[in-house]
Amino acid sequence: MNRFLQIVALAGWVLLAGSSAPAEEVFSEPSSPGDLEAIRQRGVLRLITRNSPNTYFLYRGEQMGFEYDLARGFASRLGVDLEVVVPPAGTDPVDWLLDGHGDLVGASLLAHDVPMSGVVFSKPYKRISRVLVVRDDCASIQRPEDLPGHKVWVAEGGRHFWLLRSLELNLGGLIDIQAVAADCESEVILADLSAGTVDAAVAETDVALLAMSFHGNLRIACELEPPQPVRWAVSRESEELLAAANGFLEDIRGTFFFNHIKRRYYDGGDEYRRFRELAFVAWQSGRLSRFDDHIRRHASALGVDWLLIAAQIYEESSFNPAATSSSGARGLLQIMPRTALALGVVDPHDPDENIFAGIRYLVKQCRMFQDIPSSNDQLRFALASYNVGLGHVRDAQRLASEMGMDPSRWEPVAEALCLLSQREFYERARYGYCRGGDAVRYVDEVLSRWEIYSHYLKEHSVTEMVEKSTQGEVPPQGCLSAASWSAGQSGA
Repeated sequence: MNRFLQIVALAGWVLLAGSSAPAEEVFSEPSSPGDLEAIRQRGVLRLITRNSPNTYFLYRGEQMGFEYDLARGFASRLGVDLEVVVPPAGTDPVDWLLDGHGDLVGASLLAHDVPMSGVVFSKPYKRISRVLVVRDDCASIQRPEDLPGHKVWVAEGGRHFWLLRSLELNLGGLIDIQAVAADCESEVILADLSAGTVDAAVAETDVALLAMSFHGNLRIACELEPPQPVRWAVSRESEELLAAANGFLEDIRGTFFFNHIKRRYYDGGDEYRRFRELAFVAWQSGRLSRFDDHIRRHASALGVDWLLIAAQIYEESSFNPAATSSSGARGLLQIMPRTALALGVVDPHDPDENIFAGIRYLVKQCRMFQDIPSSNDQLRFALASYNVGLGHVRDAQRLASEMGMDPSRWEPVAEALCLLSQREFYERARYGYCRGGDAVRYVDEVLSRWEIYSHYLKEHSVTEMVEKSTQGEVPPQGCLSAASWSAGQSGA
C-alpha cells in the first residue's frame, strides 16, 4: 500500500475510533456482565485491563496501549463508547470479569494461565512466548543451559517465577534467581537489566520487544516455551459478544489498522521509538507532563485542583507550549491576545506565565457564576465561558429562560448553547453566532479527563506525594476543588 493510501486508511480508523465520546477510565461497581444487546442499550463496552506500557497507560494525558487501541476499535465497530476498568494492583482481571465489573478482558491473556470455569476466549489476535532477555554484553548467554553462574531477576510467585524454578531444577539448582516483589512489573525489571543490575530476566515476547525498542542494549537470547495464543476473555453467558469479538478480530487481521498499532508499540522504527520512550517514562514516573510542577505550584497558590488545570491544558494544547490557534490563542492554556494584555502576560508561550494567567482567568470565570446553586454546574458554566466567552454563555442563559427552562442549570443552558449556531437563534442573540456545541463538548472532555487523571494518579500513589509537597499552600476550594466536584457527583 502506498504512503497516501496508508494515510487515508489510518484516517478512516481514527475517524471511526473518534466517532463516539472519549473513553473513560473508571473503577466499576459490580453489575451483571452484559451480552451484546445489553451493551448496545447501555452504550458502553467495559474493558477490563491492566495498567502497563504493554496494555493501557496515559501518555501526555492521552489514553493509549496496544490492548486499549484494539478494544477502542472494537467499541467503535459496535457503535458504543469504551470504558476502561483497571482493577486494583494484585487483582486478577478475570476475577473482576466474573464479578461483573466489566464485559471483556483485554490484558494479554494466555488462555492456559486462566481457569476455564465461567469464561470463554476469543480467537487469538497475536502469539507470545516467554523468553530469556539479556544485555548485549552477556554474549555467553544464548540458552537456558548458559544461566548457571548468572543472576536472573523475576517477580516472585508469578508464572515467570515458576518457569524459572523449573529450569533451575533441570539444571541442578545452579541458577542465581533474584526474586523481587510479586507486583514488580516486567517493564521495570527489564529497565534494571538494561542498567546492568542483573544479567538476565524472563518476560513475554511483546513486553521484551517493547523494552528493546527503548533500551538499545537488550536482546532476546531464546524462547523458554513455544508461542502461545493471546485472546480476549468474556463471560460464558455472553455468546453474542463473543461472536462479535471474533468477527472483529477476524476482519482486522492483516489490515493497516492492526499492523499500525503493532508497529506503534512493538516493532516500529524511529517513528515510534520516541513515542514509546516518553510513554514508558510517563508510566514509570506517574507524571502527566513536564509542566506538572508549574501547574501544581500555580494551581495550589490560587486554590484550584491542579489536575483540573492539567486536564484543561491537554484539551487546549495537548501540553504544547508553542501551540497557536487560527484565532490567535497561544500557549498551553490558549490565552487570547486581549486576555494576555489584560493579565499582564509578556510572553504567552512561556509555560510559567501562561499557566498562571490561564488559571487566574478560569478563577475569574467562576466568580462570574457565583449565583449558580450547584458547584458542579458553576464549574461547567465557567469552563464554557473560558472556551467561548462570557457573552455567549449569557446569551444561552437568556435563550434557556425564553424557552421556559432553568437558566441556572447546566443541562438546559448547554442545550441552548448548541442552538446558538442556528440562524433563527443567533440572529436575535446579543453576541451573535456561537459554536456552542463545541463548547459543550469542551466542558465534557475537560471534566471527563479530570476524573481520569485523578484515578490514574491515585493508582500510582502520586496523590500523597503531591499533598505533602503542597503543605502550607492554599487548598483547592469552591467549584474548582476535587472535593466539591466529588461531593456534587455523589449527590447527583
